Amino acid sequence: YAETAFDFDPVEISLGLRVDFLRYGTLTDVALDPRGIVRWQIIPELLVKVATGIFNQPAAVFQTVASGGNPGLPPQRAWQSSLGLELDLPLGIEVEVTGFYSQMWDIARFSQRVVPGSDGTPRREFFRADQLGRAWGLELLLRRPVEEGFYGWLSYTLSRSERQNDGGSWVPFGFDQTHVLNLAASYAVDGWRFGATFQLATGRPTSTICGTTFDSDGVEYDPRFCDTGERLPTYHQLNVRIDRDFNIDNVITGTIYLDVLNVYYAQNAEGVIYQYDYARSVPLPGLPILGTLGIRAVYE
Repeated sequence: YAETAFDFDPVEISLGLRVDFLRYGTLTDVALDPRGIVRWQIIPELLVKVATGIFNQPAAVFQTVASGGNPGLPPQRAWQSSLGLELDLPLGIEVEVTGFYSQMWDIARFSQRVVPGSDGTPRREFFRADQLGRAWGLELLLRRPVEEGFYGWLSYTLSRSERQNDGGSWVPFGFDQTHVLNLAASYAVDGWRFGATFQLATGRPTSTICGTTFDSDGVEYDPRFCDTGERLPTYHQLNVRIDRDFNIDNVITGTIYLDVLNVYYAQNAEGVIYQYDYARSVPLPGLPILGTLGIRAVYE
């Protein structure tokens, strides 16, 4: 990775190039990823930044195995761009607003196509990298750096992520979440630290069963899904943590902590579980309330 910066006060331009040599399965490839960032300090309290670049991500291991995968899958590629500003407000509050857009290609998807193997015999492809994707949205971040023992930040993301299906139309990505809100805060005093995080997010897309076909050979039901725009219920969870520092004669130092996840036992749905014939379904429950008591010690 190589990067250089040009300072034209109050404008700074950073240019970079990342080179990846990829070798896995039957693939040998070189990926060139150019990137650039422009920062403009309009006034001491306001910074505007523009960024764009190409990024690659190698295919998942399970997608490239010889049995059940495609060893020749190329890396997934994306052209990502953003425009944002950073603003310093009174009381030490920092605000960041960023709009982003990402265009993706060579996305691996499940395939049932039969292709000639290396020895000429037909074989199933399982995965092929021919899907397109796109994502865009807006992010807002309010942050207060550590001051007088207090630290906190609030973030909100409004986004849309889509994939193109075989018919050429765009559909929501399986992990698309339109609204995501995160809140974190902590306070330290006299060797104690009290912290909490909270997350609120709209549910991921889910498909509706339109019907089933009984497979007499496999003695099972094969579902037929239809896209109706339905989503899982809204996700929300509160976590808290308490830390206590200790020092034993300047020889042993460390922290005792209590970490509690999902404090009020929100029964969030992580997915859907279907009956054997898909006639009924119930939500797949997520993590219940979980407490962890631990200690970290360092011998000086």
